[in-house]
Amino acid sequence: CKLTDYKYLIGTNAGLDILYVDDKGYNVVEDSSFSNIRITCFKLLKGEVYAVGTRGKGVYLCNQGQRYLINESKGLVSDLVEDVFFENDSTMWIATYKGLCRAVFFMRKDSLLLQTKTFTSEDGLSSNQINSICSFNGYLWLGTNRGLCYFKTSDLNDDTILIPLYLTDLYING
Repeated sequence: CKLTDYKYLIGTNAGLDILYVDDKGYNVVEDSSFSNIRITCFKLLKGEVYAVGTRGKGVYLCNQGQRYLINESKGLVSDLVEDVFFENDSTMWIATYKGLCRAVFFMRKDSLLLQTKTFTSEDGLSSNQINSICSFNGYLWLGTNRGLCYFKTSDLNDDTILIPLYLTDLYING
């Protein structure tokens, strides 16, 4: 995954390496925070904001040195991630072995606001094992074990909207 003209991410079955390239050659540095984690995919959003999909840990959303983990405990349908796709600056689609997950996120300086929704074969997908995601002509295309599946994301029924809520007071019994 190319982050800049001089910085690349390399995913392996044993972790993540960072390749630095300049006119003198190259240097590969292991990212120790991903040691012994199988990397399955990368997707670049913008600048140095990117997602790292893993086999067994979920998805890491990375932003200028900050890492936010999205896994089953945060609403992801499975930690076995095959692909990731950014629809826009705040919506990420995550392909897993147990279905498709839409993650609407907002990154703050030290935290991540997150809302997830899962779509499976019960919602009309041809298979729960999603292998790849891409977008073409306004449709989201999914490569599954049972062929292609596509739909317009605007046609999905949105039950809720992510709105930051801050309680300032609480009164009980008057």
